Amino acid sequence: MTDTRCKLEEAKYFLGQMEDKVWNPMTFAYNLSAFLSAARSVTFFMQKEFQHFSGFDKWYKNKREQMKNYDYEFFKDLRNETIHRRPVLPTCSPFAEFFVNGVSMIYLHLSR
Repeated sequence: MTDTRCKLEEAKYFLGQMEDKVWNPMTFAYNLSAFLSAARSVTFFMQKEFQHFSGFDKWYKNKREQMKNYDYEFFKDLRNETIHRRPVLPTCSPFAEFFVNGVSMIYLHLSR
């Protein structure tokens, strides 16, 4: 398993923990912090691990442009906040659940 894959699996683990602990606000918040940190680290690991592969820089530059069209900036900002400024905590119980590509997503109000 590559280091990048290992970090991705770590992020998926904490995402699952968040889903399992959604009704326990503090445990959810701890897992959210761990998820944000692990998820953000995936691209750092990827850059370090694959920087010497031919064509990686061009591929990664293209992927970064594609990521701008999604919520990656939102999660990056949450990660920076919870790591450097203050904890990001749920302020209420989840209020909606929906599925994206078969993955359950839960909307929460987060303190910011």
